[in-house]
Amino acid sequence: MAQSQFPFEYPGEPHRRKHGPAGYSHYTKYREWLRDEFEFRCVYCLRRETWEMREASWEIDHFWPRAIRPDRALEYDNLIYACRRCNNCKRSHVFPNPCRHAYDKHLRVDQDGAIRGVTRHGRRMIRLLKLDSPSARHYREAKIRSVRSLAQTDPRGYVLVMGYPCDDELPDIGALHAKVPRNTRPAGVAQSCLARRSRGELPETY
Repeated sequence: MAQSQFPFEYPGEPHRRKHGPAGYSHYTKYREWLRDEFEFRCVYCLRRETWEMREASWEIDHFWPRAIRPDRALEYDNLIYACRRCNNCKRSHVFPNPCRHAYDKHLRVDQDGAIRGVTRHGRRMIRLLKLDSPSARHYREAKIRSVRSLAQTDPRGYVLVMGYPCDDELPDIGALHAKVPRNTRPAGVAQSCLARRSRGELPETY
């Protein structure tokens, strides 16, 4: 299985934010922007929306927790898209900022689903987020085996598992931009997933 098909490959570069909405009265208003920003997956464990029911499993994490930096509670650049499990485990802990650090320098997942901390920061993340619990390791191994099998035998199934959400699940960032109080990165509207798909530029899988 090619590395690009591996479902738990952490980014090799820091995340560069493409959106910059501002002015909402509550941080949950940024949810659709963050879904598009972080490509519909948890920053910490790489779980994807397409793998389960989104409404019950996805939350907004404050990189600097509100208990530590309440002044940044509504700051878009302080918000991260995460699954409920990781968000609950993270609580008030502070990890390397994914917008400044490439997570593959800290975390690596093996083909058998085991996860390794390459640095002390990575080992701390694994411990606090319980990323190497038996259930987490089992989940990753099962998903890796499933993806490998689909890549070999069921191309359509592979796209469904490793692709972006369907059209009606992609946020309309253009419509959000028209209503947001401010947007410090308006060029990101054209780079949203829905806009790229409409131009035929969004890949089938990622």
